[in-house]
Amino acid sequence: ITSEGKDRKGADGTSARWCIVYGDSSDGKGKTGVLFMSHPENQSHPEPMRVWPLDANKGRGDMFFEFCPIRHQEWKINPQNTYALNYRMLVFDGTITPEEAENHWKAFAFPPKINITNN
Repeated sequence: ITSEGKDRKGADGTSARWCIVYGDSSDGKGKTGVLFMSHPENQSHPEPMRVWPLDANKGRGDMFFEFCPIRHQEWKINPQNTYALNYRMLVFDGTITPEEAENHWKAFAFPPKINITNN
């Protein structure tokens, strides 16, 4: 599910701040997941995504996800310039709610400012 409420069937080509991807755990006793988060200073944020359909790879249902800032518009990379894209991934056992995902994204996107002073 994405920050915009899209599921796997509807997410490809749309834009989002974050996306939760789930799978079966390796021990077969539950779910595990990854919360992918895009920083608000990234090119094309909220970023377009590429998500494979359920019938990808001859119907195997393999999962592929990526943020793709050049999905809908080109991005000219000029020599001698510095570019940066920032992402965070939260790997977890079980499930998380969209509200929890949003809170994790806010903590990543807007970290607290700390000032240290000498007295």
